[in-house]
Order: sequence, then C-alpha cells, then structure tokens
Amino acid sequence: MKAQRRLLLGWVAIVMLVLLSCNFSRNIANTPEQDALYTQAAQTVAAAYTQSAAQTPAAETSVPAASATPQPTDQAEERCNQIEFVSDATIPDGTLMTPGNEFIKTWRLKNSGTCPWTSGYALVFDHGDQMDGDATIQFTSGEVKPGEAVDISVRLTTPDNEGTYQGHWKLRSDTGEIFGLGEDADTAFWVEIRVTTLGAGSPDGGILHVSGSMEFGSVVATGDLDEGIFAPEYEDGDISLNPTTRQLETRNDSTIKLWGANAPTFSDCLNAPGSHNPIPVNDQLVGKYICYHTNLGKPGMIKVTLYNQNTFAFDFVTWKKP
Repeated sequence: MKAQRRLLLGWVAIVMLVLLSCNFSRNIANTPEQDALYTQAAQTVAAAYTQSAAQTPAAETSVPAASATPQPTDQAEERCNQIEFVSDATIPDGTLMTPGNEFIKTWRLKNSGTCPWTSGYALVFDHGDQMDGDATIQFTSGEVKPGEAVDISVRLTTPDNEGTYQGHWKLRSDTGEIFGLGEDADTAFWVEIRVTTLGAGSPDGGILHVSGSMEFGSVVATGDLDEGIFAPEYEDGDISLNPTTRQLETRNDSTIKLWGANAPTFSDCLNAPGSHNPIPVNDQLVGKYICYHTNLGKPGMIKVTLYNQNTFAFDFVTWKKP
C-alpha cells in the first residue's frame, strides 16, 4: 500500500514539472510530440490512481445477527396440572360445629389443566389445621378429563377447643407434582370451621348449627330457625326483628324465652316455658342466651354475639326432638 502511494506521488510530481515547463515556454508553440507526451503522462497518472483505488480494501459493514429470543405472545401458558374451584359441596366456610365431632368436607373442583386426573392422583394436606384428616387420599379410580368437575372429600374431626380452624389442601399428580388453584397453580383450597360449645352434649338425632344476623332496616327482618334462612318478611320465619320497637318477636306460633348468661342444655330449652312476649334488643343482650321452640316444635337456643345500631347477630342451635 505504501509503495503504491509513493509511485502515485511520483507521477503527480512529473506532471507538475511538465506543466511548469509549459508556463515558462507558453509563448512557444507546442509540437505534436509534446502534446502526445502530456496526454500520455496524464493517462498514466489516472491509471495509477484507478489501480490504487481498486486495490484499497472496502470498509466492512457488520450485519446484526438474527435474534434467537422468542417473541412474546398473547396466549397464556397452558399447564398440565391446574385446578379451578367450583364450590363448597359441604361445610361452607365458618360453619359452626361442636368439639370432637366427625364430619366430611367435600369440594367441587374442575380440572382446568391439559392432563387427565387418573387413579394416580391424590388429595394431599398442605398446611394449617389437619383436624385428624389423612395426609394423602386417592380421590378417583377412573379419570377426570380436562374441563370436567369432580367432588373430592376428606373425613375430619373437630378440635376439642373453641375457635376458628382452617386446613389447606392441594392435589398431587401421578408424577409427584403438587398443584393447586390460580394462574400459577400454587394456591391451596381450604376448609374453615368454627368450634363452639354451643349445643354440646346434645342428644342423638342431629342438630343445626348456624351463624345468623338480622339488619335493622325499613322492613322487618325475619329468620327461619328450622332452615337457617334469614330474609326480609320471610313467610315461614320463626322470629322477626322490629325496626321500630327494636325488639325480637315471634312468628307463626314459635316461642322464645330469655335464659340468661349461662348456656342452657338441650333439656333446659326443651322444657323451657316459652312465650310470645318480645325481647328488647340492646347491647345488654350480647353474650346472653335465648331458648326457643320453632313453629315446627323443635327446641333450640340463641347466643347473641353482636349488637349495634344496624345489626343483631347471633349463633344458634336447633335440635331435633328425640
């Protein structure tokens, strides 16, 4: 490259000398031989310049390589194992129960993944209150296909002490993958109960434990203590809350009796001389017990848990007569 550049500069110098000589003798006419010499010199310089340019390497242009990073898509990732919660088939959250009682909790769950649930799948305890339930339970002997729902149950026992208890559960696949609810399939489903001594020592034949509340409003709130239904002006109600007098009243031949601060037994409420006299509802009633007989003749008791300007709340037990 340097030798070529020196050669080019040499030819340029020769041409310049020739031109200078012409300036000194511009009054002398050029001969044909001189014109040919000038033309040959110029052509030689042009040829040398062209050859130098041709031998000069062109600048390299870098072309970016194609990216191997996958482009984002709008489609959510499909999972082999995933659950969609449908409903609590039994024991809704907050169900009242007495200590030491065995019960069966059932969830209705939908297979929202892409893989079928086979006999190799199982219900497994995850965390919280196990309540004497088995840690692993096979829930099907067949197959639950994607998009299908199934009822999954576990047998549990209420703890001995009063309080709120919650146990969290998931499913396990035939390959050992633990999975649950939600977009990431990592959220457990649960059972929640409230243990109370209300109605403890009841006779065989069954009892109904319910938490109820009645609102003070423009209409009369009513409650059916046989069915655990609370609604405004319910036709088959046993009790009503009068918003004007702020009193608990009877309906449909049911009876009530204020018992006091100590919890009554089944026998106490069965034999209590009920009446149709209303009971004033105020903050002095919180923590007190009320015995009643429903319009179907079933005995029961109420424990008042809350009173304010808007709400009258309570737990209650309705027994089936022996």
